[in-house]
Amino acid sequence: MPKPLDLQAAERLLHLTRALGECLSAGQVTDLDYLLTERQAVLDSISSPSAPSVKAILQQVQTLEADIIQQMEAAHADISQEMAGERKQRAAHHQYRPKATLHGLDRAG
Repeated sequence: MPKPLDLQAAERLLHLTRALGECLSAGQVTDLDYLLTERQAVLDSISSPSAPSVKAILQQVQTLEADIIQQMEAAHADISQEMAGERKQRAAHHQYRPKATLHGLDRAG
């Protein structure tokens, strides 16, 4: 299972990209080399073989979704069977219930 996406690295990349944009728009070239080097280091750490790819994360999510759907379907089937069993029990109970007849009471009285 791939490791989760490094949120700190993503935030650092965003911060460095913003700083790079600010330097470029202000015409400051003194910090440019540092920012580009730092940004590339963060990019390399995110895209390293040990870092999860978007495709791997998507596959993991799809696998979890499929497992959840399978569990829900199994639970639904169990509940349906249980309810059918209860209906059969109720129907059987009502079917065999002895009924008093007026004819039987007339004879006794």
